[in-house]
Amino acid sequence: MKNAIVDVVGKIKAVMPEGKSERFGKTFSTKNKKYFYDTGTGKVFECKELEYTILKLFLEHGNFP
Repeated sequence: MKNAIVDVVGKIKAVMPEGKSERFGKTFSTKNKKYFYDTGTGKVFECKELEYTILKLFLEHGNFP
C-alpha cells in the first residue's frame, strides 16, 4: 500500500510545478465513481479510490510534505 501511495504522489508531483495546488483542479464523485476535473485542460478523469483520496487531500491542504 505504501508503494502505491508513493507512486501516486510521485505522478502528481511530476506534473505540478513546485507541488502547488492552486488552480490545479477539483475532485468530485457520483454514486458509483470518483473523478478529477483538470481545470487546466477542462478534462475529467476517472480515479481509483486511492488516487481520488490522495488528490482530495492534496487539494484540501495545498501541498505535499
